[in-house]
Amino acid sequence: MVETLGTLGDTSRRMTRLAGWIRASLWSSTHWPSALETLTAQIASDASRAFDLAQAFELIEPDRKRALAMHRLAWRLGGNVDALTRANAIARDLGAHDVVAELAAEHGPAGDPAPLVTAALAWLDAGSPQHAESHLVRAAELDPRDEIVKSALAMIRRESRDPQRDIATWVARAARVGSKDSSAYLLHAARLARLAGFETIYARHLTAAWLANADESTAKLIEQRLIEERNADALLAFYRGRLESASDDARWVETMRSAGTTLMMHNVQRGLANRLLRSCLEVAYRAGMIDVPGHLATWHLLVEHAREMRSTDQLLPLISEAILLPYSDEERFYVGRMGLEIDQAGRDPQTARRCAAVVAELNRNDPTGHGFAVRDRGEPGADAPEVSVLFKPRGLVGPPPVSASAVPTGPTPTGPTPTGPSPTVKNEFPPGAEASVRSSSSENAHEHGVQRARRIVVPVDVELHVPGGASFAAVVRDLSVSGVFVVVDRDLEIGTSVTLELHIPGSEPLSQSIYHSAARIARRAGNGYGVVFVAPDAKLLRAIAALGERCDPVRGAPGANPVSSERVDRVFAQSQMPLEDSSRAPAAAPAPRTLVNVTESELALRRQISMLQRKLADAQRDLANKDEELATEVEKRTALAAAAKAIGTQVERQTAATKAAQARNDELTAELDELRAAYERATSSSPR
Repeated sequence: MVETLGTLGDTSRRMTRLAGWIRASLWSSTHWPSALETLTAQIASDASRAFDLAQAFELIEPDRKRALAMHRLAWRLGGNVDALTRANAIARDLGAHDVVAELAAEHGPAGDPAPLVTAALAWLDAGSPQHAESHLVRAAELDPRDEIVKSALAMIRRESRDPQRDIATWVARAARVGSKDSSAYLLHAARLARLAGFETIYARHLTAAWLANADESTAKLIEQRLIEERNADALLAFYRGRLESASDDARWVETMRSAGTTLMMHNVQRGLANRLLRSCLEVAYRAGMIDVPGHLATWHLLVEHAREMRSTDQLLPLISEAILLPYSDEERFYVGRMGLEIDQAGRDPQTARRCAAVVAELNRNDPTGHGFAVRDRGEPGADAPEVSVLFKPRGLVGPPPVSASAVPTGPTPTGPTPTGPSPTVKNEFPPGAEASVRSSSSENAHEHGVQRARRIVVPVDVELHVPGGASFAAVVRDLSVSGVFVVVDRDLEIGTSVTLELHIPGSEPLSQSIYHSAARIARRAGNGYGVVFVAPDAKLLRAIAALGERCDPVRGAPGANPVSSERVDRVFAQSQMPLEDSSRAPAAAPAPRTLVNVTESELALRRQISMLQRKLADAQRDLANKDEELATEVEKRTALAAAAKAIGTQVERQTAATKAAQARNDELTAELDELRAAYERATSSSPR
């Protein structure tokens, strides 16, 4: 069910459309995954319907496990080759090596050793050599000349006397062949190292195999290892390398989406994952891309995380861009309903009207459109009906309350109140900007008369170290120069002193710096705790201030009262400022503000700005690489000079030693000549 829509720019775009029997059920349901689960009973033995349902699961569910199961079922019922291909692709992308092994073993032609080898290697990658042995035995019987099979089988059976020597043999072979073959040999050396229990050698050769040939399966093995280690710096370096090797925008967006989804599903660096997913859609929207794989699944993760952080309003700028693009009806309907659901407080009327128009166009009986119409007319006593979310977040019974201060507002006007339609405020976010700055008309007034630090709503990963040596990872919902609000499901005692390890985002999606600070648990509110900094370092405060200016370009402009250096210095001097819970509604709710009014010309301008920013980032990265290469060259030349000096000293020493040896040799020769002369004299003078 893939339809080609022509070209957009120079790239052909495709959109996945759902089958009619699925679409009707989804659009009448308020919870799409449950609706799809119900439809599984209608498959019976129909392979075509199983394939349709597999595509639907793949479109809207992030983990794609049920999509994988449906594709396998479609293959078994009707031999759908496309279903088998998709099942293999999803299994490899998910790192489900056991499924890859089962598919290869089940559907390989009889008498062909290749599927058996594929199954065996997949079991090895899954860490199950006991399941790989039987496949290797059968493959060796079919092709006794396959040395990779024989060496793997010998390593499994512990028949190798010197594992390191066997590994070195394959590394040496890799050095003598082309890059593609060398990658296969290095990967085999890595697998042998893993079988022998040499984890460090395994990691080294695995990385070398990927560098030799950027194969997706090898990249997935590296990613899985790094996720198991939970090494944030190594993960960032790995993903940055993948992005730099992306050949076009589509590949760049897919790399971002895949990385963010993987991190989110494994509950690793969820703040970074959220920023990657958001950047993925931002770049796609600004580039006019409508073929983003798992588009609705990406939205599912963003909405789920935003509801957990109680910052769903931060998605409104993204929705305002998505609703204008010519996506499929399913995607437009989903985004339209989601826009109405997360903006029930009427923060962005213009985007809400667009969302309502899309919903009404596609399904006039939808309750969200009716609720918006009643709310938009402002009928007294007529409240919008309660609407269930399309995807319910894990661990939450219903949607949490939306903060009245969740949407950034401009400075309070001092002149007369304008009449007529509300003016449109253009609010452009650079690619990779993760959220806007949360503020309110009372942001600088604390309830006790103390100046309040401005909240910055951006997902930030944090490691909390509590007394006793324990530590755990969490996500910061919002932060300021006075403290942070940490979303965590643990019980912490108020007043407890902790140490925070904050991963503050940089100017690019895959850049962040780690800062440490002593802190104190100040209060509990909702699903987390307010934590105040204790004597924070000035570098941390300036990093937070810079983050606020990047996330809110309007307030970062001159005269817009940004978080100034004086403000940072003052907080650094005081270092004990009270922290407000950002989910608390202010005393006076700000007036609704229209966030975005986007025209086609503005979209084109945004694409040009995005392209120029990408080129600037590439130029800066190239300059940094050149600087690094220059520094490396200087180090090499310095090392060569030192080596040459050392060699010269050694030569001088050897020359002196040679001269001494020659002198000693001359002395011995003279002594020998004297002895010979004495012997001859004695012999000639003796009587015969």
